[in-house]
Amino acid sequence: MSESFLRFKRKLLAVNIVKSILAGLSLGSAVSGALLLLTSYEILGMNEIFILPIGIGVFLLSLAGAFFLLRRSDRAIAIRLDKRCSLEERVQTMLQYTGEVGAIFDLQREDTEEALAATKTGRLRLGRLWIYILSAVICGAVLAAGLILKPEPTPPPPVEEIPFSITNIQISALEELIAYVEGSEMSSPYRENVALYLDAMLSELKTATTVRMRDSAISTATDAILLEINQSSTGLEIINVLGGSNSSAVLALARAINFYDWSMASDWDAYTSQMTKLRAELIVAIAESQADEDGSGSASEAELAEQLYRLLYDTGAAIPTALRGSGVSSDDELYAAVEKFASYLEDGTGALGIARLAELVTELGYTESQKRLDALFVALNPSTFTVLEQHYENVSVGEYAITRVCELFDLALPRFDRPRINRDASDDTAGGGGDEISGGGGIGVGTVYGSDDLVLDPNTGKYVEYGTIIDEYYSKMFGKVQDGDYTDEEKKAMEKYFEILYGGFDD
Repeated sequence: MSESFLRFKRKLLAVNIVKSILAGLSLGSAVSGALLLLTSYEILGMNEIFILPIGIGVFLLSLAGAFFLLRRSDRAIAIRLDKRCSLEERVQTMLQYTGEVGAIFDLQREDTEEALAATKTGRLRLGRLWIYILSAVICGAVLAAGLILKPEPTPPPPVEEIPFSITNIQISALEELIAYVEGSEMSSPYRENVALYLDAMLSELKTATTVRMRDSAISTATDAILLEINQSSTGLEIINVLGGSNSSAVLALARAINFYDWSMASDWDAYTSQMTKLRAELIVAIAESQADEDGSGSASEAELAEQLYRLLYDTGAAIPTALRGSGVSSDDELYAAVEKFASYLEDGTGALGIARLAELVTELGYTESQKRLDALFVALNPSTFTVLEQHYENVSVGEYAITRVCELFDLALPRFDRPRINRDASDDTAGGGGDEISGGGGIGVGTVYGSDDLVLDPNTGKYVEYGTIIDEYYSKMFGKVQDGDYTDEEKKAMEKYFEILYGGFDD
């Protein structure tokens, strides 16, 4: 095959590749630019993120399609050369007899080579390349227009300002609220901070002329007060970690310190009622299978001590473990008060923390260990209640301030956080524990336990009234009161203890 023909073929291939690229760029730019314009002016509902991949896809398809359309076979190229260069089918003949050998064939090839060498094929190779270039420029302009031209942004609709003017009654009510907070028992500096936020809010409300300005001032103040409430009390964190325990005694402790369930400040009755249930959790119930052969249902002191050891050991380990998971500092007053139930040291009354008592229960025996537990609750209940009272005041005063502000201006009350405490079977039967999250009232909205709550009797596996269980424990564990095992003072304390269990706190 002629060298001139091969050279022309290679140059023609290069030109076709350039044309294919220009064709791909033209169509890709045109489609991308058109889509940009249509989406910018909201004629086409398309996310602009899809335009780039669509443009690339169009470019690749157009390039491939143009290349295959422009591609020519050797015969087509020969026909084109013969026709455009008036070679009288010399190139076609040369291709037809490419593989033939002979003098006449050699002469024909030499003649064709000379004719091709003398022919100017540059213009023929370009084949209207300018059309592709012009098309690419025009389509590039379409893409540039899509990138540059944007519709004028629609101005937002004017905010309809609702006029507002604080009334004298509202001013007086807020001033009274500030005075209430300043005179409250809330801890310092939280008391001062809450009063300061309320005072700043009142100053803004006096100058507010629209509802939007009013809502902004109130929102800023209530958010700040909520933060002060959270910082003033670690109750939520500690109650939640205790309430997530699998130990029934630890759950009872969580409910006992859950001041969110108090119906009023200094609710000693609610506190001691729950502490009584915690105390009952630390009394061993002997199953029927462990009863003596005479069927009396009693068990030896050693058997009781062994079971009490396991109960105290598990409970005493679970309390500090849960507290460490709260993220609260061990120096926190409530943390320390709760932790004492596990680690309390004897102070002359014989009281021992649950974990410390577990180490001595075998040595002390069951009855003496129960006396030590009674002494523990007598020793710790007042001080623990004092700590809980302060936390109640901190949360109650802050939430009351927010509630009062929302009431004054008829605004929706924010959702106050409440502890979550695991439910067990007896809770579900009795109507639930303190694990509900209150949906927006003040503190003190919680579960109220009646005297006829149903609990699981470990001897029968059935649910019975709480008093039935107490009767059984009384006869088993404290029937020895009349036998001289306790002093007169201890007897009175025991009688008062069960009197409260049976009759509640009417006095």
